[in-house]
Amino acid sequence: MGYLPNLIPEEHRVLKEYFRAGKGKDASKIKWPLAAYLLSALFVIAALTFLAHPIVFIAFASLSWIISPPGHKWLERKFRFKFLTKVKLIFCAAMYIAILPLAKSFHQRDQVHRGQLIFP
Repeated sequence: MGYLPNLIPEEHRVLKEYFRAGKGKDASKIKWPLAAYLLSALFVIAALTFLAHPIVFIAFASLSWIISPPGHKWLERKFRFKFLTKVKLIFCAAMYIAILPLAKSFHQRDQVHRGQLIFP
């Protein structure tokens, strides 16, 4: 429901300056969108390298979606919060740190399976 101008007569208005017709808040602008797209593409490539392992693939793909500007805006609209750069950085760094041991483990398993690595 939008704003209805002149719904309350002028003499009965309490906060005259507070209720004014105007623009709503715009979605937050993403700093350095080109860098976000490039980093997102890097994580898509990382996800595609682990296509045989669904857990790692989904983790890298979700990290890529969170970093990308469309994913950033979708999260802000869906969950109705402002995804600040600092919060996004901390969340993505923690997620990346959590994914690394998992990806390394699967990579070593693949090498052992192929016979390229003697000791696991």
